[in-house]
Amino acid sequence: RIPGSPPSGGLKGVVLGDSYISLVGDSDLGLQYRGYSAATLAVEASYEEVAHLLIHGTLPSPRALAGFRSRLATYSVLSDELSRVVESLPAGAHPMDVLRTGCSLLGTFEGRVMTSAVPSLQQSRDDAERVLATLPSVLLHWRASSSSSSSSQSSSSSS
Repeated sequence: RIPGSPPSGGLKGVVLGDSYISLVGDSDLGLQYRGYSAATLAVEASYEEVAHLLIHGTLPSPRALAGFRSRLATYSVLSDELSRVVESLPAGAHPMDVLRTGCSLLGTFEGRVMTSAVPSLQQSRDDAERVLATLPSVLLHWRASSSSSSSSQSSSSSS
């Protein structure tokens, strides 16, 4: 707020966009994802169940959840090319920079061949699952390689 200016009403009542995924302020539920209260999901659902809800639009059945977890486990393994580049990132880099770089690398090294200008809903869901599973692995791989290179440099410099 600029000093001396009248108080603003903020964005109350301003529609910034329509979304099928989330809703804020409708009834007393607060934040909702796909019709479920975020507070309830935080207490009653696992991370993977909420991720499935956001990506696929429904809470998963036990069988669907097992399949989803299996795909995430498969996607979390980094390719050799991606691993090499992640290992080359500076140990002092900011984690958000590592994540951004990992996301770009994922599209470069493991991107799918575009068959049309607009990906299908299933292709978009597959991409979302891949990003969801890969980025934590990128960050962990970078941190582990940074720690091991720091340890080896410390031990070689103290010799």
